Amino acid sequence: TIFGASGDLAKRKLFSAIYNLYRQKLIGEDFGFIGYARTEITREAFVEFFRKSLADYCPEFKQDGGAFEKLRDKITYVQGAYDAPDGFQRLAAAVGEFEKRFKCSGNRVFHLATPPSVFEPISQQLSLCGLGSSSDTGLHSRIIIEKPFGHDLKSARELNRKLNQAFLEKQIYRIDHYLGKETVQNILTLRFSNILLESVWNNRYIDHVQISVCETLGIEQRGSYYDGLGCTRDMVQNHLMQLLCITAVEPPNNIDSDEVRDEKVKVLKALRPFDLGNLSRCAVRGQYGPSKDGKLKGYHQEEGVAPDSPTETVAACKLYIDNWRWVGTPFYIRTGKRMSKRYSEIFLQFKDIPKKIFGEVEGLRPDGILVRIQPNEGVSLYMKAKVPGASTRLQSVSQDFNYATSFEQRSADAYERLLYDAILEKPALFIRADETELSWAFYEPLLDYWRDNKPKDFPNYFAATDGPTAAEDLLQRDGRAWHQPRV
Repeated sequence: TIFGASGDLAKRKLFSAIYNLYRQKLIGEDFGFIGYARTEITREAFVEFFRKSLADYCPEFKQDGGAFEKLRDKITYVQGAYDAPDGFQRLAAAVGEFEKRFKCSGNRVFHLATPPSVFEPISQQLSLCGLGSSSDTGLHSRIIIEKPFGHDLKSARELNRKLNQAFLEKQIYRIDHYLGKETVQNILTLRFSNILLESVWNNRYIDHVQISVCETLGIEQRGSYYDGLGCTRDMVQNHLMQLLCITAVEPPNNIDSDEVRDEKVKVLKALRPFDLGNLSRCAVRGQYGPSKDGKLKGYHQEEGVAPDSPTETVAACKLYIDNWRWVGTPFYIRTGKRMSKRYSEIFLQFKDIPKKIFGEVEGLRPDGILVRIQPNEGVSLYMKAKVPGASTRLQSVSQDFNYATSFEQRSADAYERLLYDAILEKPALFIRADETELSWAFYEPLLDYWRDNKPKDFPNYFAATDGPTAAEDLLQRDGRAWHQPRV
């Protein structure tokens, strides 16, 4: 069941995920799909809306939509409010019809593709109408919720408390679509199935780690939503922290178990707190102004944004994980809007060799491991090699692995993978309550400091550039520089 089935997320992502799982026979024939929303439309109109969404946003449907004719019979629609029992009684009846038809019960997934303000009433109504319980077969109803998981530590704790009134923690699946991306999942495979990489994945060989998620877009039509939120709450506290945890975790005993999340929690607990007395050396913020050519608006000119808004559109931090594997190795993370390039990547730069027998090498790319999350998903290993010829001259070379050219089969969309894992009751790629609270607890002092100390230099970078100079200085004062992607 998808709540918010008439909304943008369902239309663009979730319908395609369901269609592809069915098309590939991963969810079989004993499967029913229910759309739930406040919109008053007939079942037939909703099925057509589902089909048109696939035609607009699902490449596999455009190539071969034959599976939809079988899927059509498995789709129904329930109209209702999110905070009143009438609609949920109709939903319970629809669920009962499917379970009678397929001779099964209890294996239910409820995806809340809705604003966070209705997470609580939906979960409470599901519990009251009997849809949130476990069955005698051991199968559980699962509830998937989208970020944001609160606005701060207090609201995150309150959200968790309210969800736990209706569902057990093992039934709650907090989704971060970054964890469904093939390249993010491949980080664990790279490390824990390759002795060459795992042996150097530590502070003995890694000089520092960079995690960048940069966007060329601005806030588009989301000014009223984004203003007062900022990229630290919108991206850093969740997406980037998940990438950091996946990069830094110790090996779990079982990759499909809850132990992955146990190891992520250990990373969050090992983070060194921000030095608020010397904050400019470990955290910077920025806000874009108009582009140099005047074609792109500045943040203050965006619709729905206050003309003196202090909301940050770029954030960069220098973090330390004080555990045995990573102590002393800085993690630099950054994200921003209206940057010069769109890309997401993780770069682990190797330390220099102890003795440079070939002399100093100027201007070459640093050796390291680059994980490209988007675009051009893949992994590169950078090293130095001798240029052919009589003289000894070195050049930076790379060994590249690219998803698009290395495999014949398509890469599953992030939502496709995560929805499938929720159906199979595999929680490893979902976020647990203690993860959300620890992440908020870590960033709350920084957010409070920035709230109480308004920036005096906003805007401090041109749109379509690489962000404020303070973000460059964060690395340059350590003798380092941000990795420059070839996009």
